[in-house]
Amino acid sequence: MRTFILLFCLFLCVPLASADQSYQQFIAKLKVEVAQKGLNPVWVDELFGANPTPSDFVIDRYRPRPPCGCARVPDAVKFADNQRRYLSPLRLKTATNWLKDPETLKILKDIEATYGVDKEVIVALWSIESSFGSNQGGHNIPQVLATLAWYKKSKRKAFFKRELINAIELYGQGHVQPVDFVGSWAGAMGQVQFMPSTFMAYAVDYDGDGKKDIWNNLGDAFASAANYLKVLRWQQGANWKSDFTLTKKIRQGIFYDTGLSKQYVFKRENGKIVYHKGKKVVRKYAPYRLPAKVFAKRGVPLPQDVNSNDVVYLYLPHGNQAGLEGYLLHHNFHAILSWNKSSYFAFGILSIMDELKKADL
Repeated sequence: MRTFILLFCLFLCVPLASADQSYQQFIAKLKVEVAQKGLNPVWVDELFGANPTPSDFVIDRYRPRPPCGCARVPDAVKFADNQRRYLSPLRLKTATNWLKDPETLKILKDIEATYGVDKEVIVALWSIESSFGSNQGGHNIPQVLATLAWYKKSKRKAFFKRELINAIELYGQGHVQPVDFVGSWAGAMGQVQFMPSTFMAYAVDYDGDGKKDIWNNLGDAFASAANYLKVLRWQQGANWKSDFTLTKKIRQGIFYDTGLSKQYVFKRENGKIVYHKGKKVVRKYAPYRLPAKVFAKRGVPLPQDVNSNDVVYLYLPHGNQAGLEGYLLHHNFHAILSWNKSSYFAFGILSIMDELKKADL
């Protein structure tokens, strides 16, 4: 019996040992690739150690799960739940307290003046991305990126390989120590959750100490976020949305206009293309991004500060029935949507910003 148990345990261990060996071979090849790119392969040793092992957490994410059998949550309910979570009293109170802190406010005002990015949107992003820096992810960034670049079930190996090499390079430049090199299981890092490629392109050494420390240095983290938004053409102080009521006329023009449906192709928020059937547009809630004049022609009121040729979003998160509230979303919504592709995220961040602006700090 003991022999059987021993053999059974050995049988279970073989796949694990084989996986570790395959991963270690991947790391060995990575050292060669790093050297070919002009980087120091010693950095790989320093980050992964003598016996590198893959991230069990990442591998577990790819294990099949039984269907939950849950009823589908309507999009309007998801939107409302997201807004409640983003605009929680605790979040707004904490954000306001940070804005009232003299030292933090001084840094934020300086960054706002330097980059032309509202301080409130920086704090809003910080509050969601890392819960004011208190939850940066805790996963070893080199390990999770290497696992995602190596694991057979990973669907974006090339992408994560590029991010891994960027991570090795930023480490080699001295911006972070291994103990602090943490983030999400998908590779986003620090207080503002930058991917390594985003870090390499937009991170800022705000205090001039030679390091772009988005993990522990608020000035560096805030300035990096502002620099990224500046590149995304953030417009300081600009209105980001205008509300309107979805009338029967607007609904008819948007959802049953054959010219509109033939001229434009839309995508739902999950990334799948949704086509049109006959005269009806088979799509309800995700944003339409079109020139403002297209919507104005179909009865959507345009605010005075919106040019008819401006590209705007029509957003109907509450549903497409007549009488419900809809939104025209302007350029700053697009800037935040470029940061994170979720319309819920972008709308929530900008809603937090609006609430914080009421404090007029």
